[in-house]
Amino acid sequence: MIASVDDSTVVDATIYIGLVSALTQNLSASEIIQIINDLRVQLNQSTFNVQYTSVIHILELVLIYADPSSYSLDSVIKFVETLTKEELPSSEFNDLEEIKNWLSTKSIDIPNHDKSILKTASAILTDTTAQCQHLSFILSKHDTKQEIIFKFVKAKVLRLSHYYHDAKSFQSLFKPLQNYEPFKLWYNGLVQSYIYYWDNYGSLNDDNNQVVLFKDFLNLQSLQDHFTILIYPVIHHSYTSNKLSIENWNTHVILPLIHYYGDDFEPLHSWLFLNPDHLSGIHPSKKYQVWKHTIQSIVQTPYLQFDNFKIIIEYYLASCYYFAVYFENDEKKVSSVELTKIYDTIIETLDLITTEKKHIELSSNSFKDLFPVYDSLQEFIESNTNPIRPLFIEPNGSSIATLKEIVTTCQELYPINRLTISKYLHLKYSAEPMKEKEVLQIFSGINSNNSSQLLTSVDSFISNFINEPKESTKINKLIIGRLLFSNFFDLVESRYSSKIEANEYFELVLEKYWDSFNNASNFNEKIGKLHDAAKCVEILDKVSNRSDLSQVNKHLIIRFKHLFKAMANMKNFRIAVEKNKPFTPYQLVNNFGPSESNTDQIQTLHLINIILEQNPKSYVAFEKLYRILNDLLIYFDIDTSKNSTYYFNKLKSACIESSLIDNNFTFAYEKCLELLQHYQKNDDDLNDIWLTFYQVGKYISPSWYEDDISDKKETEKVKIWLQQRELLSRTLEFTYHSDSSSDNSKVILSQWDRINEQIEEYYSQSRLDNLKQSQTSNQLRTLTDVKENIGNLANEIILDATATTNNASEKISNLFVSGLGWAIGANQHH
Repeated sequence: MIASVDDSTVVDATIYIGLVSALTQNLSASEIIQIINDLRVQLNQSTFNVQYTSVIHILELVLIYADPSSYSLDSVIKFVETLTKEELPSSEFNDLEEIKNWLSTKSIDIPNHDKSILKTASAILTDTTAQCQHLSFILSKHDTKQEIIFKFVKAKVLRLSHYYHDAKSFQSLFKPLQNYEPFKLWYNGLVQSYIYYWDNYGSLNDDNNQVVLFKDFLNLQSLQDHFTILIYPVIHHSYTSNKLSIENWNTHVILPLIHYYGDDFEPLHSWLFLNPDHLSGIHPSKKYQVWKHTIQSIVQTPYLQFDNFKIIIEYYLASCYYFAVYFENDEKKVSSVELTKIYDTIIETLDLITTEKKHIELSSNSFKDLFPVYDSLQEFIESNTNPIRPLFIEPNGSSIATLKEIVTTCQELYPINRLTISKYLHLKYSAEPMKEKEVLQIFSGINSNNSSQLLTSVDSFISNFINEPKESTKINKLIIGRLLFSNFFDLVESRYSSKIEANEYFELVLEKYWDSFNNASNFNEKIGKLHDAAKCVEILDKVSNRSDLSQVNKHLIIRFKHLFKAMANMKNFRIAVEKNKPFTPYQLVNNFGPSESNTDQIQTLHLINIILEQNPKSYVAFEKLYRILNDLLIYFDIDTSKNSTYYFNKLKSACIESSLIDNNFTFAYEKCLELLQHYQKNDDDLNDIWLTFYQVGKYISPSWYEDDISDKKETEKVKIWLQQRELLSRTLEFTYHSDSSSDNSKVILSQWDRINEQIEEYYSQSRLDNLKQSQTSNQLRTLTDVKENIGNLANEIILDATATTNNASEKISNLFVSGLGWAIGANQHH
């Protein structure tokens, strides 16, 4: 055990000297770590304050004496981490005396006398502390572990930079601090910036006295000093190397440096705008490129916010106005090619900044013919009498949007009327407008070749310089009307659809629509006048979303869309209503819809009958015909709500009759069954289409009257008779008794009786046995079941029908003018 304080101090000093010797005599890293761990344990248990072997002093020893020649940087940083660990390890020693003795066993050179030991330890401590202070390694008892390591790393890097110029060689020291924000700020702002500087400039120009070594760079204390060093390569070499381009250099060097110094943009903005010597002797558009690339790199840096770099935007906006008004307002000063490049670059720059779309308005009489004269950009910016100062001072989204609108207008109109930023400001804010003359000048000579360019220019000019709503509306309506009748639909839609009130816009488009529709010669909406009408409907459809469009007009748009759906389905059918003349859209809407004298919906159904008559087998396309009918009913605004299935049944009935004309009994029979299923499901009566079922029940195939009647034809005939009897029976079931339907029942019943007699007669003949042998057992069961079931149903119907009146003659006579006379027996051969 230690006997006295003096002895404790000697032991403390001895261990301190031993650590210095250990670090300088290449004691292994593991043994150094062991000593550090044991010292921490014993110091924690000690009852007195050590003078030499405190954690701070040991860190100073590691900083000064643990050189890369003896220990790797990985080992050095492990020494530091071991010293700063919060948890204490286990120790192999009982006290500091044992640690001192252990160091003696390692042949470490330590003085023998106490006074010499204390004197040597004190001298080392004084020298070490002085060196550490010179390296800015000054610790506080309040420092956290991360802060201690960070301070050590910065001091170590500074010390080693005197011997190693390549900053990348220190990477091992940085591992414990990867997630420590102050370190990342320092590392990115100084270390990484210098690495990029050294790799792409310093190492390639080491004979240049302008190259600054890493040790000198780290010793610089101000942003301006660092900035001056790092910006130098850009000034002299940025136009010959991509790595040294403004954008790359800003991203990798200048902006991290600025961020390290608290986002202070003062040196950068002065270099860009106030001391532009580096931009002298180049084309005027080149400085705009430098500004653009600088702003691009700034806005693409995620840790920088608009408020951080507002001064850059303010000076950029002011510079655009300043140079435009005083230096770039005449082709004698700047060529049209250069001016075009300048405007393009300004727009590209402003597009980089996300802004609100709000324009700054100055008073309309802000200045007279000439701008005030200023000696410099700085005076132009700071002068309170500058009439356009509100356009750039304290910039925000509106400032950016305003300049963008001005330059965009100049871009569009410069090729036509030589509109520059200077001229724009005069037109916008001076007392002598001459605006009507400018509009006429731009709009004159419009044709298909230049329409897009000129109309864009007119639109832009109106939006910028015509402020009276009535005047603006009048001009816009004139332009829209002319564009529509010149078939520039896309231009109207993209540029003028929202310029006027919705119903006024609707009427203009509607006028063009009827002009095109009424003159269309066919139903192909991809060509000709109907194509123009279809484009009008597309425009109207997009207008329908506007809240200021009337409900009447919105409903008309819906009708137009259904009309075009109907015409699209009709275009492949052959339709002729006038001899040797094609069927036109005009005839469709004028001949087959309700008129003032005839509001009956039968006109629309008549069109379907024409399609069925003129297009053989078109009845098969029932779904398409129904879509045509339904779309036309919607277009003609015919109310179908009272009986939602009326037109469906009428159309199916017409298709059934058409199939009979085509001698397709199978189709007619199947569709009749579908109709009967509908009536059965909805408990309806079918008095309105009873004649269709009667015609199917009256059907006679022309082949039955041919001379050679084979067994196969006889079998087919009997099968049809059975199907007819089934349909007539079920028709009677859903034909309700009433004053208007009793004759129908009698006619149907009479036909059912004739069909039944034919079936009975057939089965009474000897050929019935032969027929049974030729049919499958399943078919026979089917026929027999049908016969028995329908026979029972018929007996009930006959009893009911005997009570009906006998006024069917008039209705039967109508059958002979239906176009199906032969099919229902009017032309039977005996």
